Amino acid sequence: MKRGIFFLCLAQLAVSIMAQPQAAYYTASTLDGKNGQALELALQSIVYPHTKISYNGLWEAYETTDLAPMDSIPGSYAGDNSKLVYDMYAWMRWFPKFYEDNDHSQTGGINREHCVPNSWFGGESGNPIAYTDLHHLFPSDGAANNAKQNYPLGDSIGGVTRSFPTSTGTYQGKTYVTPQNACSHVWNVPEGLRSRFGGATKVFEPADMYKGDFARAYFYVVCAYEKKLRWQTSENTMFVGDSTTYTTIQPWALSLLLDWHRNDPVSEKEKVRNNAVESLQGNRNPFVDYPELVEFIWGDKTSEAFSLAAAACSYNSVYYEIGTSDIAGGSVVATPAAALAGTEVTLIATPDETHLFENLAGNWSVMNGSTPVDVTVGEGNSCSFVMPAGNVTVNATFRNNPRANHYLLREDFSSITTGNNTDVNHSSSAWNLNSNFSTSSNVYQAGGAIRIGKSDAAGSITTKQLDLSQNGGRFMLSFDVKGWTTVEGDITVTITGQEPKTFTYTSTMSGEFQTIQRVFEGGTANATITFATTAKRAFLDNIKVYYFLGMQEIEISSAGWATYYTDSAFVMPAGLSGYTVSYDGEALSLAETYPAGTAVPAETPMLVRGEQGVYPYVLASPSQKVVQTFLYGHLHSGTISAVEGATYYYKLFKPAEGALGWYWGAEDGGQFPLGDHKAYLALPIGAGAPSCFLIEDSATEVEQLTEWQKTPDWNEPVYNILGQRVSRGYKGIVVQRGVKYLAR
Repeated sequence: MKRGIFFLCLAQLAVSIMAQPQAAYYTASTLDGKNGQALELALQSIVYPHTKISYNGLWEAYETTDLAPMDSIPGSYAGDNSKLVYDMYAWMRWFPKFYEDNDHSQTGGINREHCVPNSWFGGESGNPIAYTDLHHLFPSDGAANNAKQNYPLGDSIGGVTRSFPTSTGTYQGKTYVTPQNACSHVWNVPEGLRSRFGGATKVFEPADMYKGDFARAYFYVVCAYEKKLRWQTSENTMFVGDSTTYTTIQPWALSLLLDWHRNDPVSEKEKVRNNAVESLQGNRNPFVDYPELVEFIWGDKTSEAFSLAAAACSYNSVYYEIGTSDIAGGSVVATPAAALAGTEVTLIATPDETHLFENLAGNWSVMNGSTPVDVTVGEGNSCSFVMPAGNVTVNATFRNNPRANHYLLREDFSSITTGNNTDVNHSSSAWNLNSNFSTSSNVYQAGGAIRIGKSDAAGSITTKQLDLSQNGGRFMLSFDVKGWTTVEGDITVTITGQEPKTFTYTSTMSGEFQTIQRVFEGGTANATITFATTAKRAFLDNIKVYYFLGMQEIEISSAGWATYYTDSAFVMPAGLSGYTVSYDGEALSLAETYPAGTAVPAETPMLVRGEQGVYPYVLASPSQKVVQTFLYGHLHSGTISAVEGATYYYKLFKPAEGALGWYWGAEDGGQFPLGDHKAYLALPIGAGAPSCFLIEDSATEVEQLTEWQKTPDWNEPVYNILGQRVSRGYKGIVVQRGVKYLAR
């Protein structure tokens, strides 16, 4: 049968070649050996269900599935619009997108047309997926669609008369449908010939060049929705059947569809559209890919067994596999998932939450057997390669993210909705543990948190077994805590194989939770962590046990400052700022040099400012060794005496009733001796040096020391030389804020 001439732009040809069916879409195990209804149902299992396109989404979809090449637009239409679509109802005219700015009227507008009338199966309520299935929904000239109505298909034969088109339609002064340019027609069928069309009084006939397209769309609908819709018979003379019976294609209709299918073979336009529809809704019309399937289901081969390998295919089916098996540290996705030889394949690497990926050619591996395949590095974490004639195996090298948290336990108690932690009317309902915690004593629900302990007894909770030996046994413990109406005691943390650690806190019920963080060493496998109150009640929340590579910590005292030095570069953690100090011979000045998130070079002594707490951070390189000397003032570990011209050394100290500053280390003004204190400042000055350098918000003041603290402040924590907290009655050497005192 005579074929029309199609203008296919290079972009569409590229789609035809590149957007091939997904690998293993049709498989011999699914289709081979079948025929008739068994083969039809096997195909249905492949094509149904699919991703549903919304009815309004069809407008945009048409710009992918039916976009016409710009160079084929008739000159008289040039400039009307930039997006034009194929119309199989009004010959080769490319209609502008009037559907975006008019009422989709019958004058030149483009409609969304069901080539299998949706009224035949009850429309959207009959089957919402069929209602928007692009495989039988085409753009149509409004006038042609209006004339087509819901008539069955039919041929023009002797005795029928054409009822459409009968007049010229215009829009914005341009002619769109005329008897000369319309490719589809509606025919009046005289009474004596109606039996030939199932009794229909009118029939719709597309152009010869599109008859096969329509036939294959009809076969697709019957196959995809077999026993999934009810065919209405009041106007439909082609199909009979409902959701409990197989569809019967009336003999006259089957003869017509087979004739159109056989005499109008699959066109390049159909192949392009089939690929495009798959890209949007994820399924294909199998009768476009394997036209011979029609014969095995409805045609002259219904008694033969279908063979996928022997069937003629309208696309190249030699697809090679791209293997992306388990990859340590992340995943790789290949597009397409399988490809023809010569096809460009794109790979995208996605690291998991604990790894990073550097997009370098050396971090990609594509192997065709033992032969490496060249890759071209792209944007982001992507690369591309040309598919060889054979399967390939893909690998990517991910590296550990030194800043990523490796969680061993996380619990935010968000599943607890009973009770509260903000007033004394909280629930007294016991908490029955979960997968993170194995045992408990006196633990209660407290509205997104837990309360351990009660008015007359302490409480505790113990985690499940954890492997704390990872990362060399170094891990971070973090938890939120606050007390009852008053703080009734401390929190004791006991880790398997370690001495208990006691943590003090000040927050109470009326305030916010206080976060406690601490880095622990010596973690072992199969360990547990127990949290206990030392007296009565406390609330706990957000318990986390984790590690990250190169994990270190900076501890800020209640003074709000610390000194820090390491021989490795690191990133200043959130909540802290690093300051350098300069001395002009008369006064010190501070400069915020390293705000949170900035890189701190190796061997940079500094003052660090922040709220009291422990701040974990990551080294720039996890392999670096940390030397924390807590020195400041161009002093390195073991080299204090090498500071040229330095005569006097000051220690960073916060007297109980005084300002934070560097103090000359003795009450009588004598030089502060070198020893086990945490921070020193070396200044190249001579006799008459000031007694202290006081730190203010943004500068320092130089003052003379007027009073020196001789005894510890018992209102603050005091420890013996073993690190145990002691009370006021203790006698002997004690330490407070790193300073030694003699308690008498």
